Amino acid sequence: MRFIIILFALFFSLPAFAQALLFSKSFVDLKGGQSVTIIQNSGRDILHLKGRYFSFLLTSETDLNFIIAPGKKDTLTLDLFYPDFIDFGSFRIFNGPHKTLVCDVRGLKPGSLSITFSGDLSAENEYYLAYQNQSKGFLQESRPYYALGGDLKDMNAFPALADSINKETLSFLKDYKKPLLAWFRKHEEWRLNYNNGFRKYHVPFQKEFNLGQKINLNPSYYSFEKELPLDSKEMILNTDYLWYAMFYLRQTSLSIDADKVKKDPMIYVIDSLFKEKEIGDVLKIKRILDMSRESKSSFYNILQATYFKNPDNKKILDSLIYSNVGLPLIGKSSPVISLKDIYDKNVTLDNFTDKVVILNFWASWCLPCVKEFPFENKLFQKYKNRDVV
Repeated sequence: MRFIIILFALFFSLPAFAQALLFSKSFVDLKGGQSVTIIQNSGRDILHLKGRYFSFLLTSETDLNFIIAPGKKDTLTLDLFYPDFIDFGSFRIFNGPHKTLVCDVRGLKPGSLSITFSGDLSAENEYYLAYQNQSKGFLQESRPYYALGGDLKDMNAFPALADSINKETLSFLKDYKKPLLAWFRKHEEWRLNYNNGFRKYHVPFQKEFNLGQKINLNPSYYSFEKELPLDSKEMILNTDYLWYAMFYLRQTSLSIDADKVKKDPMIYVIDSLFKEKEIGDVLKIKRILDMSRESKSSFYNILQATYFKNPDNKKILDSLIYSNVGLPLIGKSSPVISLKDIYDKNVTLDNFTDKVVILNFWASWCLPCVKEFPFENKLFQKYKNRDVV
């Protein structure tokens, strides 16, 4: 029998809508609602699409690969929790739970994508396509933030620069002439603002990670938080909001002593803000799913001690944990892993039967990985009498 220890470097540790809107089958389904995307090839050439769907709620990724002959079509079905983007690199599709969207592709020339939409969310997809043709890619939503932030010597000037970037995307939405439903215009405005707030957190966070040293930010740096409440009736749950919310909770919880509050600091902040609102349940689902990957030792205790306003949401969380995360792993067989050793020979876990195996995934550019080495050395010393490799 092998005893396996797996180490990963840890990168980091809704708005309360009108309740009928937040948990409406039309927009949000925390159990996961099937979305159907039909892709038709109306061009003359074979359509080869590679992409991915990244579920931020689950922190899971689905690779996509379609080869569609001229005049043919294929169907993509995904379980979504809220309206979200499916990324094909050259373009993105916006779909949601219990929605069926038809995408008719005629050409994918950058800057002049020729796609028509019909069915659910077709007007919304036309808006995103118009924006993408203007900006030559959705990466424009994020790339300028990191380009400007990377060159800054004083990161305290970054929020103003970030706002100037966001102003351009908001102007496109304001000037868009084709009809859009009022809920979507409000939703998109808030989505862009939350994306902007998230970048204000993440750009210095990533810069600290790359440099391996703390960046000093003035308390006034975080003044943007006052403009981005976690409780907005104009917003529908989406990935940009959740990114922002998790960083907001992380930042707010830094001064909280977990031993004193006897719970995870971020869960403590959620309870302080939303204990009697169902939006708190949503944020707890995301946080606890993250914890299930970060710290197995404390995860189970915190899960059992966490209060949910709606008990059905706790059942949804349990289902997501055990069906998608696959916990608990203790006592289960390890996956088949084959890697090259330092001598360029193939090595599998079967080579180490009856040994203690420490399996650590790291990179030379990852400073938190390097800082983890002393802990790994202590771990080696702890098990060295049991034939550790």
